[in-house]
Amino acid sequence: PGFAASLFAEMPRPSPWDGDWASVVQATGREAARARYLAHIDRYIDGPLLAELAAAGNTLLRVPLGFWNLLAFPGPGGGLHGCLDPSTAPASQHVKHAAAAAAAAHEAVWSLSSDAGADYLPRLERLLVRAEAAGFTAVLLDMHAPACSANGEEHGAVSLEGSKGLLLASATARNLTLRATAAMASLLASRTRLAWRAVELLNEPGEAPSLYASYYEAAAAVVRQHAGVDVVLCSWTYQLEELAPIASRLGAWMDVHIYHHVARAAPELWASEFASDLRQMATAARASEGRLLVGEYTLALAGGDGEGGSFTDFELLQYARWQAAAFAAAGAAAMAYWNAFCELGESPWGYRRASSPLAAQDWCRWVYGFASGEGECPAAWA
Repeated sequence: PGFAASLFAEMPRPSPWDGDWASVVQATGREAARARYLAHIDRYIDGPLLAELAAAGNTLLRVPLGFWNLLAFPGPGGGLHGCLDPSTAPASQHVKHAAAAAAAAHEAVWSLSSDAGADYLPRLERLLVRAEAAGFTAVLLDMHAPACSANGEEHGAVSLEGSKGLLLASATARNLTLRATAAMASLLASRTRLAWRAVELLNEPGEAPSLYASYYEAAAAVVRQHAGVDVVLCSWTYQLEELAPIASRLGAWMDVHIYHHVARAAPELWASEFASDLRQMATAARASEGRLLVGEYTLALAGGDGEGGSFTDFELLQYARWQAAAFAAAGAAAMAYWNAFCELGESPWGYRRASSPLAAQDWCRWVYGFASGEGECPAAWA
């Protein structure tokens, strides 16, 4: 569910809070913030979403996690404040502000994560049980936010322009992330009724795959201690050629993320925009004997405003179907849309309707069946 709008409900408007969890913690206090966030997660785990997704034909669930969801987050003095070190960055007010923001964010996450064993692990267990009961047959747990970040973005640390993330530079961060990776594999080890169980070692690393080779080997060894749990490596399409031999050596799957702006609802335009990605995917799929999936794609970048605004509902559905068919033809064994929340009137990212008054929940119930070709458009969308 991430930091969806419902998480910030009832905060003052106009709001400085949206997307700024550190400010929420400062305003409400640690315990109130923790209770708000855990209740937010519970709505997704215990609500109707999993059953609706499975009923629409979905079989793969990808779950992005931060390392703090899997083990106790280091509190003050825990060795991670240096993830954004102003002494090694250019001397500027922007950097000083970012470093202060990093420290505030560290405290905010710690306030929610000082007891992962009580707060998160039981919820993750419950999520897996409910997903399996709903009909999901495959689960991918994704190390989305390793300690100190693998790419300098919001994945594990506060973003800072020019930063590349300090996971590889910090032994503390690497050890914490490896421990969290082991916890993910352990969670999946007992779900033997699932047809496919896998751990994604890192999400969208910011450096060339070769620089992560030794880390991947260490993390894969941790996962391999749990029989039946596969390893997944992530990259953008332009890095697939370099990633392929590392994945082959480790017997790992490859996960590629694809995001494109498309301004018009024209299949010939889509084919042109995606041509290079699809060629590289097809090459990687052959090299990996089919161990390739699209772990993130979206409709959010469709339309003149980048939010689907110039596409009608029907055109967005055509685009969704086109993407699924194109990825499958290029050799993708599975696809996971980013991201699928349909609760409290919120629609998934990119599913902003241009014309119809249908509720977000109605949209969600229909759209997820389209990848399998089983969904039919309501007449109101034609």
